[in-house]
Amino acid sequence: MDFIHYARDDTDFADRIFVENSLLASSSWRSEILTEIETSDFIILTLSNRSISKEGLFQKKVRATIERLSLVAPGRLVIIPVRVEEC
Repeated sequence: MDFIHYARDDTDFADRIFVENSLLASSSWRSEILTEIETSDFIILTLSNRSISKEGLFQKKVRATIERLSLVAPGRLVIIPVRVEEC
């Protein structure tokens, strides 16, 4: 399983990477995102001026990813940073 983190402002870029989004629109999408982080083997972090300057959910997802990385065996979780633009 894999998961991509991106700021809402970078949706166009994320859509070009992944044709299909596995998260369904629902009232529990925040908990679904955290569940995806908990169960993913690969996590892609998209980095742009917009994503690194935002406060809120994107930063929470990054912190959750880093926390998960600290809890799993080396090599169990791969984080792939993707720089959308110079930032």
